[in-house]
Amino acid sequence: MQNKNIICGIIALLPFQFEADDAVWRSDAEIASVAIPYVTANYERIVREQEQRHGITFSSVPAYTFDAHPTTEANAYYDPQSGSITFYTAGAFGADSLAQAMTLLRVTRRQFRGELEGTTRHELGHDYFFERAQAFGMKEYWYDHSRDINGNPTSSSVAKRKIVEGVAEYMSGRKREDLDYGYDLVAPLLSLNCKDGIDVIVQNPTREDEWRNLPAYTKRLLEHISNKNL
Repeated sequence: MQNKNIICGIIALLPFQFEADDAVWRSDAEIASVAIPYVTANYERIVREQEQRHGITFSSVPAYTFDAHPTTEANAYYDPQSGSITFYTAGAFGADSLAQAMTLLRVTRRQFRGELEGTTRHELGHDYFFERAQAFGMKEYWYDHSRDINGNPTSSSVAKRKIVEGVAEYMSGRKREDLDYGYDLVAPLLSLNCKDGIDVIVQNPTREDEWRNLPAYTKRLLEHISNKNL
């Protein structure tokens, strides 16, 4: 099985190995011309690697689409309602603004594909989290992001978002210091056993006294796991 996975990975990468690895992007359409074939060729491989790496099984593989409409969203979005992933291939600030930004930041094609790998793993992490939340009747709780009368996210919503994003980042295999994601909040739980850690999280909402002190939430769940194993 391992040899088969290696062979499949080589086949998926063959169309790209002789391409120049420059960092000049002329248009958002050029970005799409790299993103779409790469994700399409490697999606199933990434799904299976996620299962093997984290000891999980997806009840169903989420569908994915590409969207070239300008958006302020991140480069991809998982929709818990439809259970699908959208990859965005255009920026929010005019025609070819994403290409201009990536050229300014000197993002090479190799780096871009690496980012696509991490992004796909991140969004698949969301899918698995909400699969497990639904299995325990907790999907509505984790999906709800309430706002106050001024339209700002409530403390409860901010806490939930950090935890959900933290799980996805952990499952992406990366830790991005520039984003306020809760990687460090969930890593102590998921590093023990990813599947069991997620199951504990989805079944245990944050308490009001933990909304602004999420390390206390992590500590409580670690104690919960420890007591279960006694």
